[in-house]
Amino acid sequence: MSKNKNPHPAGGTAEQGKGGKPDETVSNIHFTSGGAGRQGRIFTLLPQGEENAIPGPELAQMAGVSPRKLRLMVDAERLKYPICASDSGYFLHDDGHKGVLELRKFLRRQDSRCAANRRVTKSARAALKELEHKPLEGQEALF
Repeated sequence: MSKNKNPHPAGGTAEQGKGGKPDETVSNIHFTSGGAGRQGRIFTLLPQGEENAIPGPELAQMAGVSPRKLRLMVDAERLKYPICASDSGYFLHDDGHKGVLELRKFLRRQDSRCAANRRVTKSARAALKELEHKPLEGQEALF
């Protein structure tokens, strides 16, 4: 990937994407049509480098979708594009050594989330197993 100096490559700043007038809304013509043409739309809005990350609510507004829809679109696009996220927002990894560090940090964060989910799932499975082996209220044991 080439170094991207513009933190908002597809529409400039948030104000430029709105025509410079804060009371206008961002056009969502490219984000509301159905079909496969939608894939890659979020990717085109993202800057390179964690320092340029776009917060989720701002990115959702730029894309003309709800924050929930944005998360679904990002999840779908992550199957094809390496979209990173941090506490600052969404971004594409930078080039070179800095990009390696950003990707490693993102992957560590994802791995930690997976491990936490496995612990919670294990606990819930144990509780379910215990409940399934208890007699139901009013049930009599035959043996």
